[in-house]
Amino acid sequence: MVPVWCSRDRFVHLLGAHIPDDYHHAIRYFGLLAPGAKSKVEASCFLVLGQRQRARPHRLSWRKLMKKSFGIDPMIDSFGQEMNWV
Repeated sequence: MVPVWCSRDRFVHLLGAHIPDDYHHAIRYFGLLAPGAKSKVEASCFLVLGQRQRARPHRLSWRKLMKKSFGIDPMIDSFGQEMNWV
C-alpha cells in the first residue's frame, strides 16, 4: 500500500469512477463502497470534503404514505369518520 495525496476534486473524481452509470448494476463488496466499509469511511469523507452529514429522515407511517401517494386517507370511512385500529 502506498499513501497518495490528492485534492478534494481529484478525490471525488476517483471515488466517482467506482459508481456505475444509471441503469447499470454492479455488486460492490470491496473497497470504499463495500457495505461494511461505508459506515467507517463516510464520516472521514465528509470531513475531508468539509461538509456535514445530513440526518436520516424519519420513516413515514403507512397512513401518511398512502395519503401522500394517493391523496386518500385510508383511515377515513365512507361516512367521513376516522377509523381506529382494534
